[in-house]
Amino acid sequence: MSSPVVAMLTDYGRNDIYAGVLEATLLRYAPSARVISLTHDVPPQNLLSGAYLLASAVPYLPKGSTVLAVVDPGVGTGRRAVAVRTEHGTLVGPDNGLFDLVLADFPAVEIVELKERKYWAEHISQTFHGRDIFAPVAGHIANGVPLRSFGPSLDRADLAPLDLSPVHVESSRVLGTVIHTDHFGNVVTSIRKNDIAEILVKNVRVGAQKAPLRERYSDVEEGDLVSYIGSAGYMEIAVRNGNAAQRLQAEQGSVVMVAIEGEFLSGVHSLPKF
Repeated sequence: MSSPVVAMLTDYGRNDIYAGVLEATLLRYAPSARVISLTHDVPPQNLLSGAYLLASAVPYLPKGSTVLAVVDPGVGTGRRAVAVRTEHGTLVGPDNGLFDLVLADFPAVEIVELKERKYWAEHISQTFHGRDIFAPVAGHIANGVPLRSFGPSLDRADLAPLDLSPVHVESSRVLGTVIHTDHFGNVVTSIRKNDIAEILVKNVRVGAQKAPLRERYSDVEEGDLVSYIGSAGYMEIAVRNGNAAQRLQAEQGSVVMVAIEGEFLSGVHSLPKF
């Protein structure tokens, strides 16, 4: 029998011991697990970035993996702890919308609230549920303990939603928002490939600047803006060998508009969230 795979994603960073202690705790409960650290550098308490990064990574995990994901600004409050089984794998973490984008691609098959304390650590901190609740539960799940053992069932509608404005698809334009800026300064939007399939255009305007919609960075000159469908299937805006977030002064929640050239301005705008 192959060793179980447990993937981790957190906002713990690497300057402190939190990420290492999380992995150490998991291995106490599931010593044969193969651990994949997707990232521990989600921007602190940033659920939207965490949800995007998680959804981008999960499809590439081996089927049946357990995912231990902790971005938890509500730790120590009344927010629930949950485990969600999909056909691809099982997610363990706080009920705060972190799993929303994953569940859009891999619908929930079974959801439970983590209430059975015998599967937790003996002593529970009010500031480190990753170590004391989520890692032990993930270890037990990796060892084959059925989800129903951990607590009462929940419906999909019971889970807390992610605070994300919906994508508006209209006859000649699509409206979305900035959801993440990556390490290179590329601006990731909530608009996906299927959203713009009907109005795919040659040029996109970003404020007063053109960001032509192309397939790759090298389709524009160095220092120029370019729009494209990124590797995770979301529309992104970049500067070839530069930083688009700085150039556009784009922030999470900034409205992004893609439209037919000449009818609407298209790109990132300083508008309130819709």
